[in-house]
Amino acid sequence: MQASGELKTAKYLRAGTAVFVFLLVLSLFPFAADPANDIKILLYHWAAFLLAAWLLVSAWLERRPVQRPRLFLGVLAIFLALNLAAGLGSSYVGHSMVEVRKFFSLFLLYIVAANAYRTPAQVGRLMLTLCAAVALSTGYAFFQNAGLDPFPWADTSLPEYAELPATFGNANFAAHALILCIIMAIYLGSRARRIWCLAFLPLFFLHLYLTNQRGGVVAIAAALALVLAATLLHRRLKRPGPAIVAAMTLVIVFGALAVGALAAVQFARTGVAFPLKRPLLLRYHAYGGAVKMIAERPVLGYGPGNYVIENAPFWSGFEQENFAVKRAMNDHVHNDLLEIAVDAGIPAAGLYLTFLVTATAAGLYLYLTERDAARRRLGAAFAALFWAFLVDGLFGFNLRVPVSGAILFILAGALEGVWLAPAESRRRPPPLSALVWRGAVIVLAWVCLVFDTRVFASQVLLQRGNGAVHWGDYGAAAHVYANGERLAPWNWLFAYKRGIAASRQGHTDEAIAHFERALERHPNYVMTLVRLGQTHLDRSQSPSTSDPATALERADDYAKQALALCAMLPEAEDVLGRVAFARAAAAQNQASEGVAIALWREADRHLGRAILLEAENPGELYTLLASARWAQDDLAGAEQALIQAVKAEPGSVD
Repeated sequence: MQASGELKTAKYLRAGTAVFVFLLVLSLFPFAADPANDIKILLYHWAAFLLAAWLLVSAWLERRPVQRPRLFLGVLAIFLALNLAAGLGSSYVGHSMVEVRKFFSLFLLYIVAANAYRTPAQVGRLMLTLCAAVALSTGYAFFQNAGLDPFPWADTSLPEYAELPATFGNANFAAHALILCIIMAIYLGSRARRIWCLAFLPLFFLHLYLTNQRGGVVAIAAALALVLAATLLHRRLKRPGPAIVAAMTLVIVFGALAVGALAAVQFARTGVAFPLKRPLLLRYHAYGGAVKMIAERPVLGYGPGNYVIENAPFWSGFEQENFAVKRAMNDHVHNDLLEIAVDAGIPAAGLYLTFLVTATAAGLYLYLTERDAARRRLGAAFAALFWAFLVDGLFGFNLRVPVSGAILFILAGALEGVWLAPAESRRRPPPLSALVWRGAVIVLAWVCLVFDTRVFASQVLLQRGNGAVHWGDYGAAAHVYANGERLAPWNWLFAYKRGIAASRQGHTDEAIAHFERALERHPNYVMTLVRLGQTHLDRSQSPSTSDPATALERADDYAKQALALCAMLPEAEDVLGRVAFARAAAAQNQASEGVAIALWREADRHLGRAILLEAENPGELYTLLASARWAQDDLAGAEQALIQAVKAEPGSVD
């Protein structure tokens, strides 16, 4: 039966949305750089374009206006506008626009859902589709964990592959979706004819447990506690508004007290108030760096998605050490509110918080005021879902994850649709201005689709280039990377990878040009600075170089820039040691004995520090160190260095 004010074609919008979320959860494309998520982002844009175009055209043909959502339209529109302004005002516009286009497509999906869903039964079918897709993904995850993956899409020897990433590509990403589906399964199973949906729960809880993401359990507990508190307080206060405010306040206060109590117990047991596992420590330091970034640009931030570019100058010593040892860094803050404030400023973070709190309150209002039992249950489910998303986002970046981010915006639209349900929309000829703005939206969605289809193609080329490098075909790799860079000229990785391919072919000048271009697009990518230092050092030693002193100076400068960002980087110390070694040898040839001795000592210091920091080529470094000590007449030190060189590389003829 068609709901009040519903488009005749709304059932096709719902069918299209269901197909989209099903494919979104299960899609994998192993030929892209990120096998699980590049294809999901592409699906965002295709779904947004097709569904939005269908909505706008069918509403025009039915002579109906597109229903304007009442609850979140203004907040989300301003949020999108702030992200656009922050992206256009950032130092890396091309990179930032990728994230802005994602938000635009999510906004369109929100509008589509607001016009497609009207009844609890319709929303329930959407939730059932999501639960079924995630259940299939969870089953696939158990095959991964057992080493029986029939569709391996990454290196199955990696630890991450055994952490049940399923079709999400990462255990964290899987957990963000599982949290929401656990709440949906509870809602679906609350009806007698769908009690079988409770069978999803042990599957989802087991998967969540095996991902080791404990923040998800906190989010689910907070969501259920909120609904329970609202129920009890409404019975006492009788009015929904005060009951909602009191329930939220009570859960927040109780949560803070619980965190304080756990910290006290932890302090009593260990002398430290918080867990000290390395991944958690990395997050604590990321929070501190994010706060410093926000303090520097509180209004519009650094541009959406640019945290990964701008964050390195704010690294703590621990983060520097983590990068030096593991070559790993945080691409995200692991806190949605902080990351939004970094990307688009404090006002944008405030709008996002307002959106989630308003959505939670709207769900509770439906739950506490509706006479229809189905709408009441759905209201409670909405409240739990949005509150869980908010709490989970304090420990992760679920807004940025393709599946959970799409679920958030589609559910927000579904809540709007249920809220709009009592309203009738009269059939009337739309004004000409309606045709203009509808055409503009379709064209803009098409532009986003074209650009991000190019981005997806570039990611496929990036993966192909990586494969060519793996097999040592650097010429083919350079050609593929060049094609990828034409499609995504803002992506520093293409220039960086082209530099590596050129340097391995011995094309030093070409490699330097590529690395310098990569540095323009990402000036804080430490390894680009190291590669530039190494390549200029190689250039200084080439017989064809007319000015080796200038090349050594450039190598020295880039290595020092790298150390300024990451003080414990062995490769940078290696470059500085070799630069000092070359300068000392030149000074010694020119009979500048005093200068040479000072430079030999400098080479000794840097080479020794590179070894201490566990450089990957200790045998070679010990051999250089022995030569530096020999030049200083430190024969015992030279002998000791040679002994260590032999131990490090027993088969070396040097």
